[in-house]
Formats: sequence, C-alpha cells, structure tokens
Amino acid sequence: MFTNARLTKSATALAVLFVVVGGYLPLTHTAMAQAPDVDEMTGRNIRYVTADAMYLANEQWLLYACDLPAGQTDIGSNFNKDSYWYSRYNLGNLLMRSGMGIHMVHNPLFKQHSDMDKKPDGSKMFPTPKDFMVFKIKQFCARTGVPCRFDPAHKDDPKAFPPVGVFPIFLEFASGSPRFQQPPVPNDFTTLRWNPKSFDRTITPAALGQALTKEVMWAEDFFAKHRQGPNGEVWLGNEKEHGNGFRGAVLTAMAITKMFTLKTTLAYDPVSGKLGDVGNPATYDPMKGLRYYPHKIRATFMTKPGMPPAPIAWEVVDKTSHLRDQASLLWGTSEFYFYSDPTVKDVYDAVFGDQGDHKTHGALFPAKPHMLSKGLSVVTFKNMMAMHFDKTNGSFRSVALPRGTQAKRIVVVNVPTARIRAGKETRGVVKRGQALLLEQARDDWVLVRYRSEEGKSVQGWIKPSQIADITTADAGLALVALKNLHSRLHDAPAPLLKMVKMAVTAQASYLRDKLMAPDGGFYNGYVFGVGPNRGDRRLDSQGMGIRGLLAAYAVTGQDSFKAAADKAYGFMNRDLWSETAATYRSAEGAMESVYTPRNVGATIGALRELALATNGAERKQIVGRIDKFFAAAHTRHGIQLAEIDPTGEPIPSMAQIKAMKAQLAALMKTDPQRAKAMMMKMADVDGDGVPKPGMAGGKFGFAPVPALAFKLATE
Repeated sequence: MFTNARLTKSATALAVLFVVVGGYLPLTHTAMAQAPDVDEMTGRNIRYVTADAMYLANEQWLLYACDLPAGQTDIGSNFNKDSYWYSRYNLGNLLMRSGMGIHMVHNPLFKQHSDMDKKPDGSKMFPTPKDFMVFKIKQFCARTGVPCRFDPAHKDDPKAFPPVGVFPIFLEFASGSPRFQQPPVPNDFTTLRWNPKSFDRTITPAALGQALTKEVMWAEDFFAKHRQGPNGEVWLGNEKEHGNGFRGAVLTAMAITKMFTLKTTLAYDPVSGKLGDVGNPATYDPMKGLRYYPHKIRATFMTKPGMPPAPIAWEVVDKTSHLRDQASLLWGTSEFYFYSDPTVKDVYDAVFGDQGDHKTHGALFPAKPHMLSKGLSVVTFKNMMAMHFDKTNGSFRSVALPRGTQAKRIVVVNVPTARIRAGKETRGVVKRGQALLLEQARDDWVLVRYRSEEGKSVQGWIKPSQIADITTADAGLALVALKNLHSRLHDAPAPLLKMVKMAVTAQASYLRDKLMAPDGGFYNGYVFGVGPNRGDRRLDSQGMGIRGLLAAYAVTGQDSFKAAADKAYGFMNRDLWSETAATYRSAEGAMESVYTPRNVGATIGALRELALATNGAERKQIVGRIDKFFAAAHTRHGIQLAEIDPTGEPIPSMAQIKAMKAQLAALMKTDPQRAKAMMMKMADVDGDGVPKPGMAGGKFGFAPVPALAFKLATE
C-alpha cells in the first residue's frame, strides 16, 4: 500500500526524533467530551472540537481556492490571504503539534509493512513499524528536495525535516483544550502541545472525515507544481515555501493510513457486535452483511517508555450512524480518489505510481491507495442509502441504526438544550445532536426514550420543535458530499452515478419543498409526519441549506435549486443581517449572537458558492458580505484565537522576548498605563484583534485555531 519491494537498507534508531519523547498523557483520565473551557479575558469557550474546526478550515480553504483543483478562482475577497492561513494554522496545529490523537507510528498499515516486507534472505526489511516510518521520512525528504533530520549531517539544521518535536497523528481525537502547557517556542513543536488532561479520546467519523478532506485539499495545493533539482532530478512539491513537498507527503501518508484503518479496523458488524474489516468493497452489499462506521469509538491504550501511547483494543460506545459522520467521510474519500486518479492527467500523477529508487526519481506512493479511496467511497454511499435514506419521505435521516434492531425510529435533538418531561416532572436534559428513540408522535408532543450518561433508561415527552428526523444542516452537508462523489468518481459504473444523482435530486427537492418557509428562510429541521421545526431559524441552517442546494444545482442543472438558494440568501439579508454589527445574526431576532465553527463555516461556504454562481455587480455585493462577515467572525475576540507571522503577528526571538519582558517590568513601576498599552501592542501588532499565540490568554497562550463559541452584540 505504501511502497514496493525495491527498498533500501533498514531505518535507524533515530526514529525517536520523529516519535517525540515528552508531552505524553496519562491514560487514566475520564474523557471530558464537551466540557466548556472558558477564556477568562474574553468569555469565549475556546474548546477545540475537531469535526467542527476542521469543517471551518475546509470552507476557509475553499474561499481562498474556490475552484480547486482545476484552478484557483479569485472572487475578489479581501480575506483570501487570511482564509488561507487560518485554515493552514488549524491543520498544522492539530495534526503536527497538539498531540491530540493517535501517533502515526501506531497505524496498522505501518505494522503490515513491518510484518510483510522482506529482504532477499527472508529476514524482515523493517523490524518495527518505527523503522518503516523512518524509511518513508527519508524518502519524502529525498524526493521533495529538503534536508533530512535523520541524516547525521543535518540533525541540527534548522531547515531540516521533520521539525523538532513534531507529533504527527493519523486518527484525531474528538476534542480538547488548545492551551499551551509551557512557553511556546515556534520552532520546537514539543512546546506546542495542548493540555492532554482535557482530551476527549473518542474517535468520531465526522472528525476523521473532515480532517481527511483537509489533508487531501492541502496536499493538492502543496503538490500543485513540481520543481527542478540541481542535478536534473524532479523534486516533488511547489516552491511557494520551503518544505511544501515534504508537508504534502506527510499529509498524504496521514490520509492513506486513516483510510486503511477505516477499511481494516473500524468497520462495525452489528450482528457480531465487533469492529473489523469492511470486506471487499467491489462486492459489498449492506443488505447481505452490513459494515458501517458508528458514531463513537474509543481505544484502550498501552504505553512504553520513549513511545507514544499505542491503541491495543477498540470499543464502540455509540453504535448509532450519523449522517454528518458519513457525509464527512464521503467528502474526504471521494476527494482522495480525484487526487490519486491516474486517468486524470495532472501534476498529481507524479505523486502516485512507480516509486523508482526512492531518491532521485519515482513517485512517493504506489497507485494502490486510489482504489482504497474508491472502495471506501462506494461502501459509505451504499451505507448512507441503506441506513439513512427514507424512501417514504424522500429524504435522508440525520441518525439511524441498522435495520432489524429494536429502534424503529431515531430522531436528533435540534436545539441547544431541551427537557424531557413527564407531566410537570423533568426526567432528563438532552443536548443538540443527541439521538433519541421516538416511540409515539403527536402534533404537540413526542414520546421519546434514551439512555443517560449514567446508563439509566429515560422516557418522557419533548416538543416536536426541539427534535428532527432530518436537520437542514445535515441535509446540506450530505448534498455537498454527494456532489463531490458525483464529480470525483467520474469513472464509476453508470448505475452508481445514476443512484447518486437520484439521491441528490430527492434531498434537494426536500430542502426546497419541505424545509424552506414561504419567505425563503430554512427551518432548522423536520419531523416526518408532524412538520418543520418552527423555532427561530438559525444561521447554520441557512448556510448549509444554500450550500446544499447549490451543490445539487451543479449535479442536476435544475434551475429551481439555484432559485431557491437565491431566495434563502434574500432571507438572510432581510431577516438576519445586523447593520449595527455589520454581520449576520446567529438566529432570527438574536440581540446577542453566538458564533461557532459550524455556523461561520456554513456562512462562508454559502456566500462563496453564491458568488461563484453569479458575476458582475451581484457577485461584488455578495463578496462585500463575505468580507464584512469574515471580519466580524474572525477578529474582535472572534472565532480565531491567535495568529502568527503570515497574517500579521511576527514572533520575536527568545532573546527579544526576554528583553521586552524586562522593559515591561521596569515600565510597570513607573508608568503602568503606558506599560499596558505596550503589552497590548506587543500582543496584537497589526491591530486586527487577533493576538500572537503566546499572548492570546491563559498562562502560556493558545494555539492559533478556532474557538468553539463566542458572543457578539447584534442589535
């Protein structure tokens, strides 16, 4: 999967430089799931939720590169540069610095190579997975033209790769706190670890899928061009910045190992109740042997001195299937299929294929991952249709369980919190996104049942406006993923592509006909047989609804979908825009709006796609809205916690920092007001409201990633 038989001698013990020692977490802590992490200075909840943050990063990246990978289309936004770098900060800090996931050395594909790759004498080519990893790192350096830290001549070279203290993860944890645990030093990734005690070590498909999409789109950018080496060799990767080819290679490796783990390890068999291999994707039929990706999986870890924690067992802690999970996976696997497609003649063909001598010529990866991504795409789509598509109503369901289980109908909570009641008694409190078993539906109340965190069965009544069979946000994301599948798997069998188009048409029609109010605004969701959620309509519902309709328009060419998207945009401008705050409210009538990676990403995505579908004065007006919304959402103590050099915050050297601290200490004694002003200027040099990481708050600062939530007055 990763290499062929033409291998050089085995790797060295220098792997310990890449498998970082230090910052490892004790694994006895109880997962903290969604525990708030409030920044005392700004009141923001700075907790990092992987699926949401990576989704925002994907929409930010596409704002910069609107027509990737066919060619970049600049729609004229003043924030192209910021959207590029905020997206990239998000990616690199999670995957390379945070420590919030399972280290690359422990993926099952590296173990397979260690077990199976042999020398001519029959002995192991790579005694351990760590040895194979170092071999690949050396290859990445050689073929992308950068010095390798595993080479004794370059071990102290500041430009050598991998960076000091890097912690590459291939399976991301669900959430955690991005607070630094010591003073951050930019070129020492060991100092950039996040708080390990805060990590929710649950593995969710939405987090994996959104991260996979991010990895592939950034690898596409890093390999958009190649360059000439001094001896006539072709070095893979563009010249935009030193090391981009190496970065693209590592991201591709992360994507491949993630997909291989999904294929071989994390598919759930509801009959046996075990996780394992999905089987042969070419012959896979969910009606004859379902294998799907459950909502929450947790690993049991083992630690060894000098090594990151290794997963030794897996447990399903939530066996429901969520549409958002499956759509996120589908978006990522279908994008990888295009990236690795040998039938599309592009610069990416040099990345996959014959690996040559691994040094002066040849590809970085074999062609095999291309079919792996196709297989996973087909399996995920078939599961979406088998488990989530409701033929009676012509729409997907947000949450499902395998057919034949006791659960006949699953609904999802579609408000921040709701009470489950029996008469005047409160039986329980549920949160947005929680799945409930629906036992009886009336026009005014719905009887539901669920299992509490304490393991107790809770039954009671809830208002239909607080739940949904399908949420508008989930319907929109499903359409985005299906559109990507339809365009990227261009050579799939005609019956499959026809089924994808039928699903797109049905879901978009449901959005237009059932989830849209007469005034053009989208309801937040719909309860089958009862009606739409008639509470205050949210910004994320409008954004994802528009995003989904425009995706359907691209697949089907039906003008009614484009017209409905335009109508929803009219509602946003008429009913959600706040002139005083120069931004969209997070919900109808909100005097104080709450912004999250989900509603910020959905709004950016919707406005971008609307701008791409128009031209002239109309496009200019939409881009003006993008610029105002981006400024309000990302700055003024907004969604972006911190930034570094490329977006206006030069990071001083340690010597400069010590000198400035000494100057500040002296000034505090003689002129405290001036010292305070100086400190604020040091924290935010460009004055855009986004400080440098070490001065963003807390004891040692925050990583330059998005917050989970912040509030803004929108009178």
